[in-house]
Amino acid sequence: MIVIPIRVISKNIRYATDSPFPGEELWRDRKSKLIDELKFSTLHSQSALICCQEVLHAQLEDILTELRRCDDWNYVGWGRDDGLQGGEYAPIFYRPASWNLLEETLIWFSPTPAKPSKDPDAGSVRILTRAKLEHKSTGGVVVVYCTHLDDQSGDARLRAAHQIRRTAQEDKDFPIIMAGDFNSTEDQEAYQAITSEQSFYDAYKSSCLRYGNTNTATGFSSDDGDPKRIDFIFYSEPLRYNKKNRLTVQAYAALSNRFDDGIYNSDHRAVAADLLLRIDPKIGSTITV
Repeated sequence: MIVIPIRVISKNIRYATDSPFPGEELWRDRKSKLIDELKFSTLHSQSALICCQEVLHAQLEDILTELRRCDDWNYVGWGRDDGLQGGEYAPIFYRPASWNLLEETLIWFSPTPAKPSKDPDAGSVRILTRAKLEHKSTGGVVVVYCTHLDDQSGDARLRAAHQIRRTAQEDKDFPIIMAGDFNSTEDQEAYQAITSEQSFYDAYKSSCLRYGNTNTATGFSSDDGDPKRIDFIFYSEPLRYNKKNRLTVQAYAALSNRFDDGIYNSDHRAVAADLLLRIDPKIGSTITV
């Protein structure tokens, strides 16, 4: 049995605005703090994956440039407005030295998921970024989803969750890692739909070790309302009940987004999970996450 450790980071970086909220610094003043967090958290995990949300194209270039100062990184992602560079990305960053990119797909949460479009009830265009990756040294395959669900409509979030599950059915032969800002707490529609019938498991709940904070959405000041847990790392285990091969999340953390200088690097905390991908070399297939 071959075991591949994978650290997954999910971070809503807050898009670069020219009209910041009270307590919010401009992207130019907070980007180094945020990117350093991503670099530090993945420095010694060669198979690490970074999933981000609310990323404008200029921010994506900033992140990629700085990540590449430490190592070679690439990404899968497109702007949600036009499928090119327009609007927010939900990119997946990976190291080409560790992963071969087998497939990449952009899916819109709408009645026409293959082209730029919007759910009729959603406040914004919303997307799912999908990457199918092969671990270079072992041949293990994992499918990665990154997403950001709508913040205005519970019905739109629910339909998006069902769309995710239909997409996951097409990927059911492979372990799936899904990360993002779901704008849904545990008792709300999207989370309930995603985790129903044990389709996906919440890394926070499955982990043997939890570190750091619980809430993931903080805002930029104490006046922004009640903090809540809406950023998640989910995963699927096709053979969860095969005890010989069963292996769940090792560790989970919600990291701090503010330090001694008082500057928030974003209005969301990063969430991190250490997963293990198991490969059976006898049959060359992926067993579990």
